[in-house]
Amino acid sequence: MASELSGKRRALPVIRHWLFNFSVAFFPTVLLLVLIEIVFRAVLFYGDVKVLNAFKNIGQESHLGDGTKPVTLRQMIQHSNNPRIIYELIPDISVLFMNKPVTINSHGFRGPEYNAIKGDKTIRIVGLGDSLMFGWGVGDDEHYLALVSQHLNQSSPNGYMWEIINTAVPGYNTAMEVETLKVRGLQHNPDLVIIGFIGNDLSLPNFIRKKENYLSLRRSFVAEYFLSQLSQQRRHLHDGFIDSPLNASGDDVEKDPSRVPVQYKDMVGPDAYRSAMAELKALSLRYNFQVVAFTTYFPAFVEEILRDLDVPILEAGDAFSVYMSEHGIKAYEGSPLTVSKRDPHPSALGHTILADVLYNHIKNSGVQSRIFQRRGW
Repeated sequence: MASELSGKRRALPVIRHWLFNFSVAFFPTVLLLVLIEIVFRAVLFYGDVKVLNAFKNIGQESHLGDGTKPVTLRQMIQHSNNPRIIYELIPDISVLFMNKPVTINSHGFRGPEYNAIKGDKTIRIVGLGDSLMFGWGVGDDEHYLALVSQHLNQSSPNGYMWEIINTAVPGYNTAMEVETLKVRGLQHNPDLVIIGFIGNDLSLPNFIRKKENYLSLRRSFVAEYFLSQLSQQRRHLHDGFIDSPLNASGDDVEKDPSRVPVQYKDMVGPDAYRSAMAELKALSLRYNFQVVAFTTYFPAFVEEILRDLDVPILEAGDAFSVYMSEHGIKAYEGSPLTVSKRDPHPSALGHTILADVLYNHIKNSGVQSRIFQRRGW
C-alpha cells in the first residue's frame, strides 16, 4: 500500500508538468482562434452595413439599361426603408425580364409615367399584388391591369381618364401589399383598390433582409465560412438579401409564424392575412375608396375572412374553365394559358381573360357608378 501511494505521489508532479506544458501550448491557440473569430465577425458586420447603405438607393445611382438587358428579379429590386415592405422595385429602369419588356416608372411601379397629382377628371385604380398582378412573364402592355386600363379608357365618356397604378411586386405577401398602399399608394388618392390573391400571400416574400446575430456564442462564423467553401455551397449575392427559408417539406416558402425570423412573425399565416385585410377595409372607409379582392378561386378560409370583413370578392376561375372547355384544353398547367409548361403564371392569353373579368365587373357591378357618384359626376 505504501509503495502504491509513493508511486502516485511521484506521478503527480509529472501530471502537473504535462498539464502546464499543455496549457502553455493550448491557451494561446484558443486565444488566437477567439481573436480570429472576433475579427471575422467584425469584418462581416461592417460589410453588411456597407452593403445595406450601398443598396438602399441603388436606383438613384445606376440604371440597368435601355430595355435590352436581360435581368433577374433580384437585379430589379432594392432595399425599402420600411422594414414591413423589405424590398421594392428600382425606379426608372427598362429591362428584359423573362425575355419580355418591363418598364418601371419613376415612382418605382410597373407601367407608364403619371402625374402624382390626380386630375379633376381622372379616375384612379391602385393595384396591390405580387407576381401575377405584376405580370410575370408578359410584356408591359400584356398584363391584365394594363389591358383593363385600355378597355376602360376606350369606353369612358369624353374628357374622363382612367389611370391604373400597378404597385405589385413579385414575391410580396398581403401584409407587404397593404403596407405599400399605406406609405406609397394613398398619396395618389385612389378611387378603387384592387388587391390580388394567390397561394403564397400568406408566406414570406421571395427575399428577406440578411440579419445575423454577430454576438451569438452558439456558432462559429469562421467555421461556417470554411465549411461552405469546402462544400461549395451557393453563396448569396452581396446585396444584403437572402432567400427566404422553405417550409418543412421544402416545397414552398415558409408561412408558419413559429418558423420564421422573429421580425416577420406578424406578416405570415392566416392571422396576418386577416389583420392586413382588416386594415385595408378600415383604410377604405377612412379614405373613401372601394376595394375588390381578385383571384381565380379563393380558398374557403380566405373567402370566409373576406366575407367576415365585408370585402367584395371577384373570381375569374369560371371564365378560365369556360375558355378551356370551348377550346378543348383539358388541363391548365402547361396549356397556352400559362407562361410555359413549367411556369403556371398566366400567359398573355391568360391575362386577357383576367382583364375581361375585371373590366366587366367594374362596368356592370356598380363600381363605376359609385365612383362617379363619389366624385360628383
